[in-house]
Amino acid sequence: MKELIMKSAYRLFKRGNGVYYVEHNESGQQRSLKTKDKQEAQKLFHVHNDAANGQQINFEIGMTYIKAGDPGAVLRTWQNVFDEVSTRGSENTQSRRHRLYSKKCFDCIRNKSLIETTSEDLLRLLKRLGSFDNAHLKLAQNYAEDIGWLSRLIVPRKLWPKIKPKQKRGVTKCEHKQIIAAEQNAERKAYYQLLWETGASQTDAANLTAENIDWENERLIYQRCKLGPDSKPAIMKLGSTLKAVLMDLPSTGPLFPKVQQEGAGARAAEFCRRIRLIGIQGVSLHSYRYAWAERARVCGYPERYALAALGHTSKAVHHAYAKNVEVEVPALEGYQN
Repeated sequence: MKELIMKSAYRLFKRGNGVYYVEHNESGQQRSLKTKDKQEAQKLFHVHNDAANGQQINFEIGMTYIKAGDPGAVLRTWQNVFDEVSTRGSENTQSRRHRLYSKKCFDCIRNKSLIETTSEDLLRLLKRLGSFDNAHLKLAQNYAEDIGWLSRLIVPRKLWPKIKPKQKRGVTKCEHKQIIAAEQNAERKAYYQLLWETGASQTDAANLTAENIDWENERLIYQRCKLGPDSKPAIMKLGSTLKAVLMDLPSTGPLFPKVQQEGAGARAAEFCRRIRLIGIQGVSLHSYRYAWAERARVCGYPERYALAALGHTSKAVHHAYAKNVEVEVPALEGYQN
């Protein structure tokens, strides 16, 4: 191949078969000019460069207008968006978002200017993301538009790729018994038993103190961290099993002092280690919430009580927890007689 001309965005060259091609100097993309005539090839070569130069000129003109209206627009990157999104929500939510946006998968756009980001940039990244990361990238894009950092969505909501999340299930009764039997640490064993009996989130359970127990009225009362201090507390009547578990815990201060200090990540890692050692797969600490909801539905526990216990106000959330449960409906004649 013989290089003839090197100019601007494209270079012109001829392959061994005599056909002329142009190659983009930055991307390396090659395109056949479908001619063996040198003069015709040079004309087409100049057309490609003129078109590229025109695009660049239009881009620079547009950037000039943007700078005049918002001087900081050119400097804003996706990292700025990630930082802003990570300041919203509860303390736990902020911490979780900060960790998530620090993942290496976002490095390819982290320092990229918002206004120079194309749909191809985001779609290329989305192909490598799971459902949780996918949702948080969408959150970042929507937030940037909401506060005026983007004049329009780069990838419209209707065209945003949807990823079906992995099916989640609850811990079965048999699995729970295995976990309890294998756990040698008394505090952690009681912690798992409380999760089974209450369906509390791992953080809410870990933060429980003796003051959350109303022994006089036999109730467990606690505020859900995720819902904020102004939300209504979860109030659960103590059954005999839960009462027995609580009676063995400290009478003052945190019920699980060491578990509380570990943090959510460490608690999850320890649980994963435990189930791996006994050969259980497909569950996490959060699966205790699914288990509680599934058991509640199977035994005919009123849904309004289940929603109050789990701390959610949306029926859709509870249905999601129990969506894989099969409930056998009794014969109507049994109720008519």
